[in-house]
Amino acid sequence: MLAIVRRYEAAGFRAWPAAAVHYDGTWVVRLTAGHPAKRLNSVNPLDPGDIQHIADRIGRASRRFDAYGRPLTFRMSPLSGPDLASHLDREGWSRFDESLVMRLPLADAQLDAAMDQIPLKDISRFIGASLKVSGSDVSLRPGLSEIIGAIQPEAGLFALEDGSEALATLIC
Repeated sequence: MLAIVRRYEAAGFRAWPAAAVHYDGTWVVRLTAGHPAKRLNSVNPLDPGDIQHIADRIGRASRRFDAYGRPLTFRMSPLSGPDLASHLDREGWSRFDESLVMRLPLADAQLDAAMDQIPLKDISRFIGASLKVSGSDVSLRPGLSEIIGAIQPEAGLFALEDGSEALATLIC
């Protein structure tokens, strides 16, 4: 199971690239000044056995997060392991959100009602639609532009609109 989780994490990191990435052992420290997303601003442990010098490493990560004006956040997954989770619990850290990762074999996908759509070439239009759909402040526009521009694999940008009203956006 951990091999599958590692592949999903790697794909997620490539799909939503942080502006700065640092490694402390197998902990990936991701920071992005221009956008507050947790995936972009978090410590991501990638090996449950990498638990040496936890307090020192948390201190180093904390200094990096302070420099960015971000709260130190750990994204915990099965790759984090129970020892790190226990340490954070003992130190009084709180859990505040959960991410769900879902998968569906494409052969099983119900696509009969899917709408054919051509990816947008107008990144500005996509970003405007994305900000509107998510209810995000327009001050995030530059950061979101930077993130989308940094996506390495070719990405399709899709916006579902009703007239001029943005209803949904998708990057694939």
